[in-house]
Amino acid sequence: MIVYITGMSELPTNCRDCMMDQCGLPLKARVHTPTIKKRFLSRRHPDCPLRKIPPLE
Repeated sequence: MIVYITGMSELPTNCRDCMMDQCGLPLKARVHTPTIKKRFLSRRHPDCPLRKIPPLE
């Protein structure tokens, strides 16, 4: 398992609120500026790699 630690305290409800700039899943193709597809402005992508794990102690 590979874990990427983000600065987020909870999972975002949609792709617009997400801080993972490297994720290209919700973006429109063949557009010069990164633009999120309309359907992901209100929900997360079904293949979103973010998962909640218990805190490390």
